[in-house]
Amino acid sequence: DDALVDMIVRPAADPGALDAFVAIFTGDPGPRPEGIVAQIDDDLPIAVIWGDADIVTPINGPVGTFFRQLPAERPNATFTVLPDTGHVPFDDRPDLALPPLLDFLDSLEEIKKCT
Repeated sequence: DDALVDMIVRPAADPGALDAFVAIFTGDPGPRPEGIVAQIDDDLPIAVIWGDADIVTPINGPVGTFFRQLPAERPNATFTVLPDTGHVPFDDRPDLALPPLLDFLDSLEEIKKCT
């Protein structure tokens, strides 16, 4: 609705907005996901929920490929693909994103009961 659009667009009119946007898009992207995952203990569960229509980080790109292959390398990792879903699955398709997240969280409860 108009209020949501205004909330998203309004900051672009603030003084310094252009400098902030340029810094965001041209700055250091930070560490790669592969390096971050390598630092996570192998025993910790990881759930990845990915939209198949993600044009920011495509599922067939290097990061998507890394995460698609992760369950084969880490038994506590899951990879769920959501159809017709973009880069932010929980915003794009909460109806599809929530069930695998809840399943993952339920599995953590089961793990806690076993320890």
